[in-house]
Amino acid sequence: MTPLYRSLNAEAAKLARELARVAPTSLPLLLEGETGTGKSFLARRIHRRSRPGKPLVVVDCAAIPETLLPSELFGHTAGAFTDATRPRRGALEQAGDGTLVLDRLDALTPATQAALLRVLEEQRFTPLGGSQPRPLRARVIALVGFGVADKLKTGDFRADLYHRVAGFHALLLPLRKRPEDILPTARAWLAKHAPSFRLEAEAEKL
Repeated sequence: MTPLYRSLNAEAAKLARELARVAPTSLPLLLEGETGTGKSFLARRIHRRSRPGKPLVVVDCAAIPETLLPSELFGHTAGAFTDATRPRRGALEQAGDGTLVLDRLDALTPATQAALLRVLEEQRFTPLGGSQPRPLRARVIALVGFGVADKLKTGDFRADLYHRVAGFHALLLPLRKRPEDILPTARAWLAKHAPSFRLEAEAEKL
């Protein structure tokens, strides 16, 4: 995504080059990694490369109660349920021609996974209480925690949903598993956020 990959180890540099290649496309992406590996940051950068000036909508699938998720994703019409006094645009519609980031997608319940799968297969959705389908135009970027392969084996994460969102699957390893990348990453961060500072020689030797 930036010239930083020239300083990274071979595996990380290869991933950076592949992400730079698919970023400008409409390919759905699955970014897997532990908390702190930069999935959200990377998703935003990819959005700026592929859909500049378009909406970016982020849904934290683990932070919304299951009963509210369908309305959050698909929206609803007035009167769709007891508290629906006015229509509401869901995340799929809000994203428009931009990017929809589904954070912690692997936290969805089987029922919600099935509903989302239908939308991705048909490329359209219907708000709760509505009768007219609406087209899904947004690019989908899914973020999941490390270990999605295990969830696929146990059935906690649907294989068919995985194949829909993983047009390209990127595994982001933490720095502790690639210590040779710590120094170039630190230098790049300083160059961008604190260009007047430099790492001391003793610090670089640690």
